[in-house]
Amino acid sequence: MKELVESLLKYTKINPETISIDVFNLILLQNKTQILEWITSDTFKKTYKNNKYAPMFNPDTFNYLNVSPELAWTLNMPLPPYFNFYMIASHATGNNAMWDALKVAGGGAEIISSQSGQAFEQYSYLYQTILKYNNKYKFTYISLNNFVVNDENADKLYALMPYKDAFCLFRDPISLLSSCINIQLNNPNIPRDINLTYNIDEIIKNAVAYGCGYNFNKFPNLDLIPFYVAFRYMHFNTTNFLEKLINLDMSNMLFIDTSEIVGEGIIEVLKRLSSKFNFPLDSQALELNKDRLTNQKTKYLSLIGFNLHINDIDIHKKINCMDNETINHKDSIIISIQNDLHQKECNITEMFFKKETIKGITISTTYEHYKKFIQNQQIIKVAHGFLHKFINLILEQQKIEDSKKVDLDTIIDYLLENKTTLEYFLSTIEHYKKPLLKNNRKDIIEKWKHYAKLLEKAK
Repeated sequence: MKELVESLLKYTKINPETISIDVFNLILLQNKTQILEWITSDTFKKTYKNNKYAPMFNPDTFNYLNVSPELAWTLNMPLPPYFNFYMIASHATGNNAMWDALKVAGGGAEIISSQSGQAFEQYSYLYQTILKYNNKYKFTYISLNNFVVNDENADKLYALMPYKDAFCLFRDPISLLSSCINIQLNNPNIPRDINLTYNIDEIIKNAVAYGCGYNFNKFPNLDLIPFYVAFRYMHFNTTNFLEKLINLDMSNMLFIDTSEIVGEGIIEVLKRLSSKFNFPLDSQALELNKDRLTNQKTKYLSLIGFNLHINDIDIHKKINCMDNETINHKDSIIISIQNDLHQKECNITEMFFKKETIKGITISTTYEHYKKFIQNQQIIKVAHGFLHKFINLILEQQKIEDSKKVDLDTIIDYLLENKTTLEYFLSTIEHYKKPLLKNNRKDIIEKWKHYAKLLEKAK
């Protein structure tokens, strides 16, 4: 046992923190010969020479399906290799548009780095989701956008991400800040499950919030710029990922600017990704969803996402009395107002509106509820009136929210007026640009017209 532990410590860093020491020792004893053969093999020494978190078993023969994430983490096992590639992009660089495009046109499924800021929690989530998605989609990929900071195990997490091809999204830093500041979020104080008794005027008027965390406002807040610049967990973290992902080959990566996935450009990018990562594009799905892919998907996003629980019980109740009796009632029919059609749902938008009238909004229900719905003419009539008022409120409120938008020149002026923030921002972007400069992709940086404008004014 002593010989084995000494050999392990010579070649790899082990720390049985997620399982009991007794279980760990038992594994060592039961697999002593196999482990020693592996860690003294030429393959091990060649592949993991510079990786202090080298695996205790050969990943090529490891049975991931029968091993828990806790044990795999302790054994320094890379994530299961059952995915196709990585997408690396900080928040506000077009993640939603890219996920949607890959799903619609390629039939792929994204595995997004979990919201946890802790290394093992992210590893565990990714590990389990990779196994769950294996062989269920045409392809799967890991989307890295939440960078683990302030965790001593962060290096281990990224060292345990196996080699795969990857592509990275970059964006004009001023435009990125604009998205952070102007992003319309769901107001957490506004219910998303409603019925006929709710005051929908007040709900829609207050549905949108701006800000981050628990610091929500009715308007975009320029004073959050220092936070967005410094919050590496979410923003400007692409280079941080690339510095930690020691198994990836940066020279073989695809670098894409967010401007390339706007409008018709998303179609060309999908073709490049299809060729690079060897997944077939669904030409029929591309054609059917071309309008959706080439138009802004996030419009109305915080003004929709509501579920209307409609029930005969509420028809004669006082308007705006906010009675919750029929929310999730067994006899209620649930009609969703959202931006997309989910699986096992029936699109009933055209029962109430002409298609072009509410572009970007989908009204749907489950097939089970649809059968109940079409048999009740009174409910259909009531729903028609309610939904017309509700959607008109949304359309009007979106105009109000659009008028609140902070323009790019205002962001540039804020940075110029706040010298400390400007200096930190510029140093952040110097770091952010490194992979592009290293890989001769100055052409992407040259597309950043708003950033160039800031540099010119800052002289």
